Amino acid sequence: MRVGVIADDLTGANATGVKLTKQGRRTLTVLNRTAFPDERYNTLVLNTDSRYLEPTEAAEKIKESFSYLSGWEAELITKRIDSTFRGNIGAEVDAILESVADSVAIIVPAFPDSKRTVRDGRLFVNDDLLENTEVAKDPVKPIRQSSIPGLLETQSQHATALISLDDINGLSSIELQILLQQKMDNGARMICCDAVSNRDVETIAKAIASIQNHYVIPVDPGPLTSYYVQEKMQKQNQDNPVLLIVGSTTSHTKNQIEYLKAKADVRIVYTETEKLASFSGHWEEEIERVSREALDQFRHANVVIITTSHPSQPSVDLSDLQQKKGKKISELGNRITDGLGEIFTSMMARDHFSGNIGLFSSGGEVLAAICTSAKAQGIELIEEIQPLLAYGQLSGGQFDRLPMVTKGGLAGDERAMYDSVRYLQEALKKKEGDCYAR
Repeated sequence: MRVGVIADDLTGANATGVKLTKQGRRTLTVLNRTAFPDERYNTLVLNTDSRYLEPTEAAEKIKESFSYLSGWEAELITKRIDSTFRGNIGAEVDAILESVADSVAIIVPAFPDSKRTVRDGRLFVNDDLLENTEVAKDPVKPIRQSSIPGLLETQSQHATALISLDDINGLSSIELQILLQQKMDNGARMICCDAVSNRDVETIAKAIASIQNHYVIPVDPGPLTSYYVQEKMQKQNQDNPVLLIVGSTTSHTKNQIEYLKAKADVRIVYTETEKLASFSGHWEEEIERVSREALDQFRHANVVIITTSHPSQPSVDLSDLQQKKGKKISELGNRITDGLGEIFTSMMARDHFSGNIGLFSSGGEVLAAICTSAKAQGIELIEEIQPLLAYGQLSGGQFDRLPMVTKGGLAGDERAMYDSVRYLQEALKKKEGDCYAR
């Protein structure tokens, strides 16, 4: 999902942008708008430097920025404002509302971590009313009142509806969504929400993320935008499952798994690797167990990892198994990777996904086993995500055109798995008919 942020000064632009970067997004603060940046970025932050301009001039800069982001095909655009409400906020929000039909601005000036809170529509800074702080002495544009609706009334052509703290604390996110929807359906274009904690801001974000018949524009100093983007991404990707089959047991790969776990809702299924290395009925039993458990985990999350590497257990020593089973190490290794390949085809054969799934594999032997089990003719290579991380599609066989990312055991930085999952989810989103698009 492409996200655009319009800020009225550079430091504020960076402050909001880095919040989105912490979510794992590729963020660029754009300083030169003569062309669009390359495809590695999915978040652009623009600085209009308009805080102390005349309102009409500030509005024009906002329209230019909105046009740029629209041309870049941003799917979500937010407005970053100063945490003490300085600037031409009313005129700038009006400019965005004029640019988008059926748009509504959700204004949440609260920044609880910086001790900016809003109660009864009034902005407090360190528990002092805004009008009693240094901004009242601003030499260019002093602020003489603390009421957000009152300030906007002097700057905007739209009246501001207010959602109280009692509503936000007393309603579920679904009930709050209904209340917001009612105000929008009654013609509200600017809705200001109280908030005194991050939980309040997150509740608002959850509510507005589910609104579909209006173009929602978050207007805030950063927290609402951060929570809103996170909520929209979760909703967008919930129907885009990704299966990761990881045969590599290197510490490098384990670090990549830990990074992915920290950034996304991930479920992990661990194999009993000694059973996968067997040439008895335990092999088929383990394939069946892992397949069923992994399919069950997809009921709870859209990203599932199957791995031979358990963090609290030592890796299986194939030299010991060689003596116990009387097989060559190469035969045991092949038996394990063949088992992982069979787990993949067993899961897919149950038609749980109707073909709509992305696949990530780590380790060359695992990839070969998956392709063999799927009877694929080959892999159509499409794009490099990172050095040594290739995106492509299975070609031929049972799962023709299924999107996949392949990685060597020691390849990629700590973000490798996370970036691959996000890339695959974007590919699934673009699927048309029974085809997977690039």
